[in-house]
Amino acid sequence: MADDNADDKLRTKVYDDVAKPSALAVGETAGNLVRTALRPINMILSGLNTVMERVQEKLSARFKNVPADKILEPPPHIAGQLLLGYPFVEGEETLREMFIELLAKSMIQDSRESVHPAYAEILKQLTPDEGRLLPVIHPRKRHPALVVDLSRIPFPKPPPPEEFVATLDLDNIDDRFQAFDESFNRTIFNSILITPFGKTPDLRDGGVPAMERAIDNLCRLGIVELTENSLSDADEYKPLYEGEDLRGLLEAIEAKKLYSEVDKRVLEVTAFGRAFMSACLPPATPKSK
Repeated sequence: MADDNADDKLRTKVYDDVAKPSALAVGETAGNLVRTALRPINMILSGLNTVMERVQEKLSARFKNVPADKILEPPPHIAGQLLLGYPFVEGEETLREMFIELLAKSMIQDSRESVHPAYAEILKQLTPDEGRLLPVIHPRKRHPALVVDLSRIPFPKPPPPEEFVATLDLDNIDDRFQAFDESFNRTIFNSILITPFGKTPDLRDGGVPAMERAIDNLCRLGIVELTENSLSDADEYKPLYEGEDLRGLLEAIEAKKLYSEVDKRVLEVTAFGRAFMSACLPPATPKSK
């Protein structure tokens, strides 16, 4: 029995000695991969001192025309978020300037009250394309938009209201139209947004066009909202109806033997969105003549 235990221990030791180098090698390989993947992040974090110098240079330029007695210490809960996020957007001009502008406004006595702590967090959730979209959206409160609903079968036709008006059964009218709405919505398998802000990509299976994704994110962040209203001036929609975006999309839909319905919408900048953009967007630079 003692010999058997000794043999078991010997076998265990031999197995461990054989397996351990492989396990160590796998661990080292994984560790090397992680270190390689995180190297850009480490380089950014290790360069925070130089980043601070560049931030100070930009702030000095921003404060060129601000009286010295109006410049205050920034609120730590705002400055901390911005300075930690800044190294990751420094290579993107639009986002970089928005970070600097928000930090600057938080340090100027007359504007610091306009800086909400949530703004810094929102900035970190914007893509460069979304940052470039904000100055285009900001000048107007309401923008025209079109929604193209797609279906694999023909859309149901709404019931003629005169059938029910004659009976004066108004409750029945509401029920019938609600049933139609539910049937119509079940028919839709996808909706594509057309805006005046840029080209909408071609129809894709399972994909989300880049502009739609940007608008969706701005809606999620509370900067804009897409409403089912329409602008009172129908001419506002003419460039969208006559534009290449809608024409190309409808051609692609027809080629795929699908059905479509086009509806007017309003993309509206929220009160929160206007305040956010006013706080983050740098002052417009006058164009040289």
